[in-house]
Amino acid sequence: MEHKLATDEIREQAALYALGALSQIEARAFENHLADGCEVCQAEVSGFDGVVGELGLAAPPASPSAHLRDQLMARIAKEPRQISLRESARTKPVPWAPGRVERRSPWIAALPWAVAASVAIVAVASVLGLRGAVRSTNQELAQVRVELLHVNELLVLARQSDAEHVQVISLLVRPGSEHIFLAGQPGVPPSRADVYLNRRDQKLLVAADMAPAPPGQVYQLWYLAPGPKSAGLVRTGLTGHGFTELTIPADLGTLGGAAITLEPEGGSEQPTMPIYVVGKPTL
Repeated sequence: MEHKLATDEIREQAALYALGALSQIEARAFENHLADGCEVCQAEVSGFDGVVGELGLAAPPASPSAHLRDQLMARIAKEPRQISLRESARTKPVPWAPGRVERRSPWIAALPWAVAASVAIVAVASVLGLRGAVRSTNQELAQVRVELLHVNELLVLARQSDAEHVQVISLLVRPGSEHIFLAGQPGVPPSRADVYLNRRDQKLLVAADMAPAPPGQVYQLWYLAPGPKSAGLVRTGLTGHGFTELTIPADLGTLGGAAITLEPEGGSEQPTMPIYVVGKPTL
């Protein structure tokens, strides 16, 4: 039946035919209808042919994966060569001839969808690759932050060490200064300490490197002059290093040496065992 006017139903069918989205039975029936000479439907199909071409050119360029391309070309190569009604019309400018018209190969009709699918695959792969790159970059940035924190800690320790050295040198250059090296004792974690004192200024500096004091305990410095007498508490940080400035009592008398023990928090009146470090003045 030849149509007089283009309806929405006719336009929809012509658009689906141009896109190759009709089923094989529907497409064959529509092509037979076109062959009967329906000028309205022929004009709609011609119009949608141009639109389909523009859609193909509007798609962003993308290269499908080699695997998808090889599969598609292999399937196309297996299909018998058939000439569609529209291809015949281009080569033979004659009125539509009645009779059976061959349906286009379903793989040829599906080619736009295969290209669209390949574009989608490339897009998804790009997004996944970008996410992987972002994740890798975030991990690298996190590692850089950790390294920067470590470097910052080292710089803080270096500044503290420089400040301690300045105090020690300032004390040692004054007349009457003494140095006592306190060596670690058997049966305790590796420990050492240096005591710097100046009787004239009644000032004492102690730099200790010991295991961090357990919770509820503290290191305590003792004068051995001649019996033990508390010189004060020596607090260590997380690394076990401690630097403390103390005051020497005026009635100290002869100093026979110094020692450090581990005592309950707040210190003890008399030292308890074991002794961590001990030493005598350098002659």
